[in-house]
Amino acid sequence: MHLPETTDQTQEESAPPRRARVAARVGPHATVIDVDDAISLRLDAEGRWSAWRDGSARFRRAVDGAVLVPQGAAFAPCDAATAAAVHETVAATARRLLDLLPSLAAEELSLIGSREDLRARLRSAGQWSAERHRVHAAGFAQTFLEQVPILPPHRYRDLVIQPARGCPNHRCTFCAFYRDVPFEVVDLPTFEGHLAAVHAWFGQAVTERDGIFLGSASALSMPDKLIFERLARVDAVFGRPHRGLAAFYDPDRGAVRTAASWANLVDAGVADVTIGLETALPELRASVQKSPDLGRVHDCVVAMKRGGVRVALTVLLGLGGASQAPAHRDATLAWLGELPLERSDLVYLSPLDGAGETEAGAAALATWRQDLRDRTEARVGSYRIERFAWLA
Repeated sequence: MHLPETTDQTQEESAPPRRARVAARVGPHATVIDVDDAISLRLDAEGRWSAWRDGSARFRRAVDGAVLVPQGAAFAPCDAATAAAVHETVAATARRLLDLLPSLAAEELSLIGSREDLRARLRSAGQWSAERHRVHAAGFAQTFLEQVPILPPHRYRDLVIQPARGCPNHRCTFCAFYRDVPFEVVDLPTFEGHLAAVHAWFGQAVTERDGIFLGSASALSMPDKLIFERLARVDAVFGRPHRGLAAFYDPDRGAVRTAASWANLVDAGVADVTIGLETALPELRASVQKSPDLGRVHDCVVAMKRGGVRVALTVLLGLGGASQAPAHRDATLAWLGELPLERSDLVYLSPLDGAGETEAGAAALATWRQDLRDRTEARVGSYRIERFAWLA
């Protein structure tokens, strides 16, 4: 499918025919444009594309600038030449749609929003060349203090802010992200510069992120004085997002907090916390370099709930192999069943090494789900870490 020829002859890529039907929704945060059910384009408030479909070809852009293609339920990065071609195709299509817009009759354009706003967004999109995207992506390492390799699924669309690096444990044998990366609190001047850089990096598109995630692996392990100091800076720069702030937390290597302490964090904006339980079988936890003493984790979850924090707990399926599967399941189900979890909380089931993709793994996952529904009020979700992509 091709757009009608215009004065822009830089590309001959796909777009609508001359009398195409265009549907567009221009919102304060994002613009979505569909052309004859064959082309779909999503733009952020800066005019950067975030999703692009042309027939059967589909692409997504990651926050770090990578161009991704769907690969099953996950994403794979494109090579540099393909990424550049996609950027140029999107920009040229935006320019052609901009040229076409004045000639579209009312029956040819289904528009939510104003033509003026659509025109402005298309004009911006047409200026995002491959080179401009390349330069923007090159600034990622100066904006973010380390990569963003993983988030809990319910926070995938968060704005990530990094008051700390690494993990206070950094020894878990199953971890591919923070092993051998020690925990480090970012000093205040560096953190303030980071906040300003993140705000500039996203530009107007920052308002599309309705939650903030405090990275990296256990930001809440820092002392309360430092946390509240940094939360105040986050609030001053970004305000209080609709879905609040969230973080990973390792109760074994963080301050012991009372319910009142957690309530103070809730007042400062912290809405939910994700804890890597992995298993409630003590010897199995010890074998993967986590504390075999589950008392501290239990008391932490109880205090969180009393303080008003929503809790997510991750469980690793396949940990310990088939020989320990029954003991792992029985101990973990019993332990989770004793917690005061509510419908607002989550238990994530995360299969190790793609175990959930096999027939046996899928059956085990289904069994775990059913057993958990019988034991806890918390919602049960899947957590496939290999599928994560921090999408623009």
